[in-house]
Amino acid sequence: MKTKILITIAIATLLFACTKTNPNLVTITGKITNPIGESVTFSSNDTSYVTTTNEDGTFEITFSLDSSIYLNFKHGVEHTAMYAKPGDKINLTIDTKQFDESVMYEGSVASSFLAKKYLLEE
Repeated sequence: MKTKILITIAIATLLFACTKTNPNLVTITGKITNPIGESVTFSSNDTSYVTTTNEDGTFEITFSLDSSIYLNFKHGVEHTAMYAKPGDKINLTIDTKQFDESVMYEGSVASSFLAKKYLLEE
């Protein structure tokens, strides 16, 4: 009887550990209208995260961060600034015909601020 209880506890613990999500994961989804190629890059001084768009211009990328970071979002020859922190779920939309004017970040007030600042400085 004790063996069955111990096995049940071990299995329950294992299942719980497998379903726990990583709090450091950042997920960025997006839609690019009028895409220029397929490559989408998020980079900092020492790291780059690259993904490709689907045929409809959508993309998704997930990576782990230990701390908050400024990123440079790049698609084609255009780029803009953004900010990500562990646990973020950001949705990015952009139209390449009006890149700076159309960039929108849902789920990141800091990135929205940086995009507006970038537009004013340009």
